[in-house]
Amino acid sequence: WVEARQARAKKGAPTADEAPGLQPAAPKAGAPSVRPSDATLAQLRRELAEFKAQLAELPKDEFGLPPADAAIYAESVELQLQLDDWPPINLEKSCFTSLKWGRAVAAGIKADPDFMRTVRHLAPVGYRSKVDRSAQPYMLLLPDDFDPNSPKPWRLVVTLHGGYRWSRPLGTVIGAVNRTGDVHPGAITVMPFGRANTWYAWEGETDVWDVIADVKRRFRIDDNQVVLTGFSMGGGGSVLLGLTRPGAFAAVAQ
Repeated sequence: WVEARQARAKKGAPTADEAPGLQPAAPKAGAPSVRPSDATLAQLRRELAEFKAQLAELPKDEFGLPPADAAIYAESVELQLQLDDWPPINLEKSCFTSLKWGRAVAAGIKADPDFMRTVRHLAPVGYRSKVDRSAQPYMLLLPDDFDPNSPKPWRLVVTLHGGYRWSRPLGTVIGAVNRTGDVHPGAITVMPFGRANTWYAWEGETDVWDVIADVKRRFRIDDNQVVLTGFSMGGGGSVLLGLTRPGAFAAVAQ
């Protein structure tokens, strides 16, 4: 990951504030906190307030709230400010990036309500959770041959992520990577956030089922071709969910 990022930087490729997935590697355990200056935090709160005003102009969902596809950007920054925990993984820059991308998504949704339906590459999208009405993010990757007007149902690959010390919504919102190797031909791929490091139990399990339901709401999915897989903590989660509802998946793998 680091080598790829350095190589792209040498070629003048987009950096972390311009393209998804180009964040620096996480530091070693015990690294000190890097809290932004009071002036930077004040600027961040101002931009957040401006973005929330932009969100208020969008059509409301069933809860009377802004669309989750755009709200995930605001809520991830808002949560980071509430946590006020700043490990040295460049979260300050990530917050501003999240607001920048959120403004672009909100503008797109305002112009076309189906703006996010044909998104290419690995991109963050969201749904409104019935648990707490928060906008929960997840990653969506459409196959290269995806056609939104095709009547055929698509296979669905659900990938559960591993544990991470500083897992939080902000990382999911701006952590997308345009990796063609992740594309499953003829399949739509999603990666639920799972409410961070929950081992996909409790609200983490609920998140996975809600993501699957949201994808089926957006696209035509073949119920007989839903595959569940995961790595590390996600591997354990795939076994847990696969045993919980074995009839929901055509295959389960670690």
